[in-house]
Amino acid sequence: MTVIGIDFGSQSCTVCQAKRGGIETVLNENSKRKTESMVAFSDGRRLMGSMAVAGARSNYKNTVLGFKQFLGRKYGEEGVEEEIARLPNKDFFC
Repeated sequence: MTVIGIDFGSQSCTVCQAKRGGIETVLNENSKRKTESMVAFSDGRRLMGSMAVAGARSNYKNTVLGFKQFLGRKYGEEGVEEEIARLPNKDFFC
């Protein structure tokens, strides 16, 4: 039986699997152990990880990073709107 663990960080995320031979970090499509926590929306497509990083400069307004702090929180919740106001691409959330 294989068990996986996912570490969602602010900058990146990592996936590991524990199986009979020990614990192993799963590599992403670019053979890296860490995947950037970034999502970009462009031309009806959703880009994640390194693909979102590659297009972030040209598609800055539609790129979201550092979204871990918003997981499980409601927009009207105390402190959320203040955090959004500090983001460089705050117009994306409105």
